[in-house]
Amino acid sequence: MIATDSVKILLIADHEVVRRGVKQILEEHFLYVEVGEANTGAKGIAAVRKEPWDLVIVDISLPDQSGLELLGELHSTAPQLPLMILSLHSEEQYAIRAFRAGAMAYSHQKHRARRAGQGSQAGVEGQEVCPRYNWRALGW
Repeated sequence: MIATDSVKILLIADHEVVRRGVKQILEEHFLYVEVGEANTGAKGIAAVRKEPWDLVIVDISLPDQSGLELLGELHSTAPQLPLMILSLHSEEQYAIRAFRAGAMAYSHQKHRARRAGQGSQAGVEGQEVCPRYNWRALGW
């Protein structure tokens, strides 16, 4: 568990079971965490405009728009806000596109809870993270 000042993380995912699972992981990883939730991209954008966040975690598949499109909008709305993508797809398929759209971290939903928590911590700290590759070295 990371003992730090209170952390505010917005989770944008349409499936309640995903939101509950990620929220539980975050609560186990951070000593003090406030997790906001949005189930559509539009609600996520509204939440970012309404209040400050330390990290936004975006599911790649949303009902009203693609998570990659939403990353671009969020990055335009709040350029300094750390963004993390959560996906069922392998890094090879989407990570480069996610980083180009403004993500600082990419987490596959199959990753263990510990790795998801570590990715969230890195995102809060402004570090770029992708567990298997150094995407910058690959020239994205």
